[in-house]
Amino acid sequence: MGALALEICWNGAATRRESLKDAESALGGFAVDAWQRFESRNLTASHSGIAFDQCMTATGSLILWVDGRLSADCRRLLEGQLAATVNCAGLGDAGCIGRAWSMDGESLLSRLEGDFALVVFDTTAQMLWLMRSRGGSRGLYFVDDGERVAVATRPSAALRAAGRSLQQSAAAVAAYFALRAPAPGACYFEDVTAVVSGTYCAFSSSGRRGQQIPITDAESALQFDSDADAVAAWRDVLATAVGDALEGRRQPGVMLSGGLDSSTLTALAACRRPDLKACSWRLPQTPESDEHAWIAATCNYLGLTAYGFDGDADWPLARFSQWPVEDDGPPSNPYRWLQQHLFSIAADAGCDALMTGNFGDHLYPEAAQWLRSGLVDRGYGWVSAELFRLLRQSGPRALWRDPGWRAWVKNRSAVDGFWVAPDWMTARWREQLPVELGSTMPSAGADSAEALQDAELGRRFHSMFGIELLTPYRDPRVMDFAARLPAHYQYRGGQSKFLTREAMRAALPEPVRTRSKSGSLTPFFLQGVLHRSAGEVAQLLDAADARWSQYVEPAALRRARENPLTESDLLLIWLCISYELWWRAHWGMGSAVLASCVNRGGISEALRE
Repeated sequence: MGALALEICWNGAATRRESLKDAESALGGFAVDAWQRFESRNLTASHSGIAFDQCMTATGSLILWVDGRLSADCRRLLEGQLAATVNCAGLGDAGCIGRAWSMDGESLLSRLEGDFALVVFDTTAQMLWLMRSRGGSRGLYFVDDGERVAVATRPSAALRAAGRSLQQSAAAVAAYFALRAPAPGACYFEDVTAVVSGTYCAFSSSGRRGQQIPITDAESALQFDSDADAVAAWRDVLATAVGDALEGRRQPGVMLSGGLDSSTLTALAACRRPDLKACSWRLPQTPESDEHAWIAATCNYLGLTAYGFDGDADWPLARFSQWPVEDDGPPSNPYRWLQQHLFSIAADAGCDALMTGNFGDHLYPEAAQWLRSGLVDRGYGWVSAELFRLLRQSGPRALWRDPGWRAWVKNRSAVDGFWVAPDWMTARWREQLPVELGSTMPSAGADSAEALQDAELGRRFHSMFGIELLTPYRDPRVMDFAARLPAHYQYRGGQSKFLTREAMRAALPEPVRTRSKSGSLTPFFLQGVLHRSAGEVAQLLDAADARWSQYVEPAALRRARENPLTESDLLLIWLCISYELWWRAHWGMGSAVLASCVNRGGISEALRE
């Protein structure tokens, strides 16, 4: 949980120290500690809650900032490399990286793993490196005008540090309405560039500017001698990711939703930390969305203490005028109040970290690929046996409902290789958006641009409670394993997450382990957005100066609001609401509050109302 803003000037240009104050304001919510200033000949920086180090190398002096931390494996490798010359016991990650840099230089970056953003400045060589780890939720952004490079952990802060105003990027907003993240390196504001996850950029006064250098390469598909071997390997990689996430945490908790993903992490974490605190909400007035019975079953089975609250008053858009929106983009979680209430409960229980099953669903291969995958990996005999078992268990209709069989019959792959903008987009943007964007939904992978965006934009809301969110499903080892896993290992017999269910035998209550599908918060969403807050929503979307119509056909939104029959209708309504709240909050039009202007006390007070 940290924040950083800095500016480096080349060729005698003067730093703009006054701009750092504006950048600090844009980083509100992240600065849980006092701001610390650092200045050198052509660098001025301000940081809070971020590892900082200075060290001497053979070629000069290094200044380093690390937001986040290295993985346990990476840290051990660095300590082994340095063991002969350096005692790493008292060194933080920034210190270890700096000492290893003196041996390896820039090539070290390709070996660093974890959840972090890294800034390295060589004051002698006048070189700057910016790196963002693969799958990490820590962002890093820069504005480069040739004379100066302004860097910050949020795009709005980088623009403020550079003395620039905030100008909305129409192309990025169009991508948002098309269910896409902005293009690689792009942000929701103009004139600022994101360091892409899994890459680093290098800058110098001699003209090397913002070169994106991929770090990781794809590997071949995994193969196992038996299902039992695959189950054991999957369990081991998940357990290792959970163990590393828990390392060094004073009092961990878990956001237990009742579904298989969070329940699996809870079982693995409880083996290592019996003091694990399970945090959740109850929705007694919306029984279709209430997962309390499943949560209680898991806690009782594992012997965990449950910390919960009734969340019926925390419906989407409750306390409308106090609704907090993220400064740096329109994507917004409709269950923000539920989550903020949970973070408050966890903080009061003494938790400094919360493990979450977020992004678990992003990991698994498309169900429609399982049959094709099985043919390639196991052959016709194995696939025939699986189809016969499905027929025997569930009948002929189950065969036609099976996505793998349907894809095979239609002689098409589950992933078409091209993308079409949603039909609610205006003609202008349907024509201008690129078509080769990959998959059709934003859940294309745990390290997809959409998943990374969701993880990063949510960080401010738990950081303001002094809580670090742990996401083992975003561990690079887990993502690599899932990416290389043939689809038939995760979809079997009409049910998804086959390996996870097998790995949790005897580790979870049988009803939880075999549960076909977890509950849905959609009924809770309907109550809040379309009923309890219907007046505020109508006033927002029907305003004469509403901007959503620049991207969405008015007739499409009207149909969705008048007769919301599908998940797509509800999604479109929420996209328009979130966008309107975001731009209005930024440009002083009211209706919501920027998260940088909110603190833990303000959130807690709103929750008590």
